[in-house]
Amino acid sequence: MKELNIDTGLVTYNLNDAVQVTFNPTDSKFGERLFNIFEELDKKQNEYIENVNSKKNSKELFEYSRELDEEMRGYLFTLFDMDIVTPLIGDINVFALAGGLPIWANILTALVDEMDAAVTANNELSKKRVDKYTKKYTKKYTK
Repeated sequence: MKELNIDTGLVTYNLNDAVQVTFNPTDSKFGERLFNIFEELDKKQNEYIENVNSKKNSKELFEYSRELDEEMRGYLFTLFDMDIVTPLIGDINVFALAGGLPIWANILTALVDEMDAAVTANNELSKKRVDKYTKKYTKKYTK
């Protein structure tokens, strides 16, 4: 029996040698989910900043921070239907800063950057592949 191997665009990424995720970085459904989560977490980040300033004591602040960290980890879980945060950062709060951004933002912006690069690369490949089949026809009409 003949077998065809179909390229689905699925790519497996190794995140900091801690966890692997597989997705198609050009998939608009994944992109929509990613941007919805980004938007939601950005709102939560703003809530966090507002509430940090209003907490009366350290105990209240730490409790609030822990609760919101758990909630935000849940959003990140839905992106791949698996826990990517614990393998990456253990029990560090996702609001902790790294490179000038909260860790949750570093995770999501890395994914957005990969999506942008993949779309650009695939658009170029697509153009080359289509040109292969249309080249002989376009030569007739460009003379």
